[in-house]
Amino acid sequence: MKIKICGITRVEDLSICEKYGDLIGFINIKRSPRYVNLNEIDELVSSMKNRSKAVLIMETNDIREIQYAVKKTGINTVQLHGLENQKIREIQKRSPKIEIINVIGLSETLNDQKIMEIQECLKISDFIIFDYEIKGSSGGTGRKIPLKLAVEAASIIRKSSHEMELLLAGGIDSHRIETEGGILEKHFDYVDVNSGVEESPGVKSETKIRELVKVMR
Repeated sequence: MKIKICGITRVEDLSICEKYGDLIGFINIKRSPRYVNLNEIDELVSSMKNRSKAVLIMETNDIREIQYAVKKTGINTVQLHGLENQKIREIQKRSPKIEIINVIGLSETLNDQKIMEIQECLKISDFIIFDYEIKGSSGGTGRKIPLKLAVEAASIIRKSSHEMELLLAGGIDSHRIETEGGILEKHFDYVDVNSGVEESPGVKSETKIRELVKVMR
């Protein structure tokens, strides 16, 4: 499995995150304790050795805001929380070079509506992330999606597409990889880590990142 390291706020963390991370996420969502504004993201990305690893994480219904953020930061991979499918199609039509990472929130069970959401996301995504959802909001909870549910949701994707890049987020840390990594690797292309490799919100731990990578290998 590959690694996406999310919630970067400090330039001093970029070197270790780039060394071990295949994707590097910058959160432009104000409700997040790891929020960074577009000017800060632009400065952080300018310090990267490989800008193509950068992911811009947004939660908005305004297409123009997304297009402006992409232009401002130079990041072409955008992770979208809660954007309507029709608006995602509009972005793809207007800006075909933008890669879309679509976030699907899961909690404890899969109902018919959620299964339909997963199937619809397949049609409009370059990547799909499953993250823990609380009261309609996904991301930043630190809560783990139960293994059985994660596998069940991934299986819905795999029945239709083996090419879709699939990520699992939500409280991922070295302990979970050590205990469940063998199963997760069969179903997911990436793990998406954030609080599990931190000393405090937005402050990454080199020790925890190295530990995670060691367990994965």
